[in-house]
Amino acid sequence: MNRDGRISGVNLDAGVGEMPGKHGKGASRRHLTREMLLPIPAAKAQMRSMRAHLALVAMRKGQGNGSLAGELVKSVYMTWLLARDSGNTDPTIFETAEMGLRRCIERAPQGGLWKVDEAACVALEAVLRMQDEQLATIPAHLLRRAAAKMERVIDSGRLPSVRDAHEPSAAPDVARH
Repeated sequence: MNRDGRISGVNLDAGVGEMPGKHGKGASRRHLTREMLLPIPAAKAQMRSMRAHLALVAMRKGQGNGSLAGELVKSVYMTWLLARDSGNTDPTIFETAEMGLRRCIERAPQGGLWKVDEAACVALEAVLRMQDEQLATIPAHLLRRAAAKMERVIDSGRLPSVRDAHEPSAAPDVARH
């Protein structure tokens, strides 16, 4: 997240344009460019991955902060949004990671360390491995949709929640690939 609380890392407008549709005057459909149908560039994927993995290292050592916790929340939620539509992902690992982050976020302002407990760290490691795979393989337009969904949740003033997004129908804008 950047300073004003916006999600960063995915250009939400890159390569998507409107073109006339077949269903009457004024109708439109999205045209996906080649870049949107391919995974994001490897250098961008590696940078996003490195930010998340370094955030986990700091949070595991008790040297985290709100920004690093936000980076991990973003990773957990986006990875869940992208993984849940595959149908073979157990939400338990995501819930464990999320709950560990929530405990840390609640504890820190009361003089506690920005530290994630070991069980949550193990779950976060698994989520970040899944995220690395997604960044290397999932088309950019699906990353864009997940980022837009997350931005809407954050703009509503809520912390993203895996539990609230269990069903694909809860977020119809994240399509299967």
